[in-house]
Order: sequence, then structure tokens, then C-alpha cells
Amino acid sequence: MSAYGTVAAPANSKTLVPRLFPLPERVRRDQNDERAAVLCVPFGGGQEGKVSLPTEARQLMADVFNKELEKGVTYPQRGPMSLEEFSTYFCSCELIVGVFLSAASLPSSLSADQLPSTGQALSDPNTLQTLLPSPSQWKESLALFYYIKPNYPGRSSHLCNAGFVVPPSNRGLGLGGLAGRSFLHFAPELGYQGSVFNLVYENNVASLSIWQRLGFTQVGKIPGAGLLRTADGKGEEYVDAWV
Repeated sequence: MSAYGTVAAPANSKTLVPRLFPLPERVRRDQNDERAAVLCVPFGGGQEGKVSLPTEARQLMADVFNKELEKGVTYPQRGPMSLEEFSTYFCSCELIVGVFLSAASLPSSLSADQLPSTGQALSDPNTLQTLLPSPSQWKESLALFYYIKPNYPGRSSHLCNAGFVVPPSNRGLGLGGLAGRSFLHFAPELGYQGSVFNLVYENNVASLSIWQRLGFTQVGKIPGAGLLRTADGKGEEYVDAWV
């Protein structure tokens, strides 16, 4: 639901295909870190033919998101959300989930050093099933997740919105930029012609930097858009947000 009620997504122009992205070189150079790539997998709101999101993964993402809401500095919701509320908000349209892959787990025809920064399609569904984590592996495998949904209804539903989450333990690896690059691939594949991020709080320096690097335009600032927690966590203050 939104200010416009329930907003239907436009008809997909293409079926999304999972995509492999290399982790930044600084991560792959670390010989103690076996992670080499991130597989971004579309999970499409229960639509026919889509990969099914395991319950364990959905609950893990809900827990991660609720901890983000508890911090009170990036999303406007106060939380916490129940699993049903999280599923309605985050998983009702298109959900993209990134999972870590080691160099050894990559298909034999692929090398992390040869993957382009814009990613490479993984079109074989049989290969995908072998790469997805088992129920007990999701906690260590989850790299990132985000939704893509219409920002406006009807005549403006060709403009989308997205919400991104990188678990705290994975920050500093360059995954925010990777998520952004994958979004620039997947959103047009879904038929969207542009995107609007309604609230990027000005204290979210990392996100602002990512979108600027990827060519987004700051079209305006909303004064006092968010009543966010202060840095010491002891109070709240109004913070401006960029559109």
C-alpha cells in the first residue's frame, strides 16, 4: 500500500535471469576470504515460473531489516515488522537477493576475474539450483537484498522505486555499488523507464555517493523529512532528505 493505494507493477517486458557479479578486487585479493562473486537472483512475488524464496531466507531478511529499522537512520518505518508485514512490503513485487559464491563454487566455464562489473547472465536453471544456499547456509551466504516496485500508479507506473539492504557484517565490501549496478540492469528488464528514490536521508552518505557515481540526479531536498535517531542513539532529530 502507498499514498495511492495498491499500485500494480507494469507488465514485465522480459523474464529476469539471475546474474553473476564479481566482488571488488580488494576482497578477492584477500587470500583468507573465499568469497569471489555475488549471484543476484530474482524472486518475483510468487509469480508463476519464478524461483521460490525459502522460508529461512525470508525470516533472515526480515530479522536483518528489523535491526535496520531499530537503528532508525535509513528507512522511515519505525518497526518492528512481523514476517507477514515484511513480506508484503519487501516481497510483493520483485525481490532481488544476492548470495556469496566462492571461486570454487563458480561454474567451470566462469572465473571471477573474467566477470564484467555489469555482471553476466546465468541462464541455466539447473546450474542455479546447485548454487543456491541450503537452509542452514543462508545466514553466511546472504550478501544483499532489495525490492523493485512502481513508485506511482497507472500513467506513471513506468517509474520505479527500490529499497536496498546490505547486512551490517557485509558493509565495507563495495556491495552497495554492486547492488546499484545490478538494479540498473534488472529495472529496465522489468519494463521500467526510470526510477525515483523518494527519501535518501542526507546523513546516508554512502548511498548518496553510490547514486551520484551511477549517474543519478538530485532533483530536490525535502527539509526535515525524517525524524531519525541521533548519532548517540539517545534522542531523535529532524533530518533533510534528497529526492
